[in-house]
Amino acid sequence: MEPRTLIDLMETRADEFADEVYLLEKPQDSYQELTYGETRREVHRFAAGLHSLGVKKGDRISVISEGRNLWVIAELGIFYTGAINVPISVKINEPTELKFRLAHSGCRMVVVSGNQAHKVEAIKKDLPDLETIILLDGETKDSDEMVVDQLLALGDQWLERHGEEFEAAFRAVEEDDPATISY
Repeated sequence: MEPRTLIDLMETRADEFADEVYLLEKPQDSYQELTYGETRREVHRFAAGLHSLGVKKGDRISVISEGRNLWVIAELGIFYTGAINVPISVKINEPTELKFRLAHSGCRMVVVSGNQAHKVEAIKKDLPDLETIILLDGETKDSDEMVVDQLLALGDQWLERHGEEFEAAFRAVEEDDPATISY
């Protein structure tokens, strides 16, 4: 049987259904569609941005966000680097619980929505492994923070120079590599 990873599933479906709607989001009054092909492009940009920041296979990155297209893109982008996703529920409001999960898992980065960012900002000084906070929306407050548009721009630049290296990295993810740490 041919090995199958979450990446293989995304790549084959994006090839097969490039123009079909994959994600829908209703940020205002109407739904915005994202096709499989568009989603793959954004996932590649996100993953390449992570590579540009030095993310390697086996690193841990947390996602703390309400459900939205960028949440899916971030999670898939993490998988494409070979890093391990540590999703944390937005319902976690106790700082010690959040700090435990981020510290115990050894997260280098946190991808967080603007609505949840204050939770991470309140404890980040107690997390020695935490290097970067990527905001899905909102504005940065410290030098260890960046907005997702900055990450995507870094990804565009990185892909231009390292396209073959990017593909080799996501093809190196194997079906028995860990994908997620859930608490």
